[in-house]
Order: sequence, then C-alpha cells, then structure tokens
Amino acid sequence: MKTETLKLIVNAFNTASRDETRLNLCGVLLEKKDNGINIVGCDGHKLSVVNQIDDSLLELIGNNKYFINREDLKIIKLAIKAFGKLSDIPAKLVGETIVIGMESLSSFIVSLKTCKAQGITYPDYNQVIPRNESSYSNRISFNPEYLIEAYKAIKATDARLDQVFLEINPGDKMAALIIKTSNKQGMAVLMPMRG
Repeated sequence: MKTETLKLIVNAFNTASRDETRLNLCGVLLEKKDNGINIVGCDGHKLSVVNQIDDSLLELIGNNKYFINREDLKIIKLAIKAFGKLSDIPAKLVGETIVIGMESLSSFIVSLKTCKAQGITYPDYNQVIPRNESSYSNRISFNPEYLIEAYKAIKATDARLDQVFLEINPGDKMAALIIKTSNKQGMAVLMPMRG
C-alpha cells in the first residue's frame, strides 16, 4: 500500500463529521471506483472525493467498502511517522480486514474493517455530486490558500461567523470572487488567476 494513500486518508478527515450522533459520517470511506480507490469524507455540509491509484490496496479492497474511524486515524498518523520515508507499506488481507504495517512494529499496525463488519451504512455520496458538470460553464481559478486567508481576514467582523457568502459574476470568467460575511461588515475579493 502506498504511504501517499494513508496521507490522503488523513486529509479526507478534514471533511468528515465530528458529530458523534452521526457515526456513519465520523470517518472516511474507501471503495473501489473505476481503476482506483475513492477516498471519501463527508459531514453533510461538505464532501471530498479523491480517486487514488494504489494497485496493491485496490486488490485487497475488492468489492468491499471500508470505513476508517477516528481511532484508526490516530494509528494511521503514527504509521505515517514510522513509515513516512517508505513509498510502500506492507498490507495484507486477513478475512475481510486489511492489516497495514509490520508485525515487528505492532504499535503501528492499522486494521481496516469493512463497513458491514462495523455495522456502518455510509450514505450514497454520489447523489450530491452534480451529474452534469458541463452546466457549470463559468469557472474561476485561484490559489485555495487565498480563500482561507481571506476568511481569516474578515472573520473578526462577525462574532458568530458561521457562514460566508460567495458571489460570482456568471457572465464574466475573469471576474473576481467576492466573499462576504453574513452581517455584511466583512468583505474579501479574490482575483482569478490569469493565463
């Protein structure tokens, strides 16, 4: 299994739920999709899907869906530190459990269990992905760090900042993206990348 795949799993937890009443969203889903593995995080408000090519893990997953919870995440982070310099980490299938790591380093062994074995039903995330992306005719391109920096710059203007509004001019591909706070006291403008 690629070390890079473990890092992508950790990143997917940024979009997974922290709400313990929604256990089926408090983790990351791994499933076979086309020639790769979809690594999915969703909390009901945001969704991330990364399709990773990892032939050795793909073979182990087969047609099963695997769910990685926050306890698994802690061990995965330790495993990345322990094996980070390796491009591949040993992984094998034991029943329906994927065991990742080296037995000689037992504290860094990760056991990935199927959704079925954990009694988890992960929602069909494909239902929220727009089917016709070509209908999104206007795209703007900007460094995603700018969005985070712009948010940090305006969040102090709204003590309850739980949402921002994005305004896009649909008739102009080169128009700026405007970010406003709900109380309209804070505003940031992101200029699109040119060329």
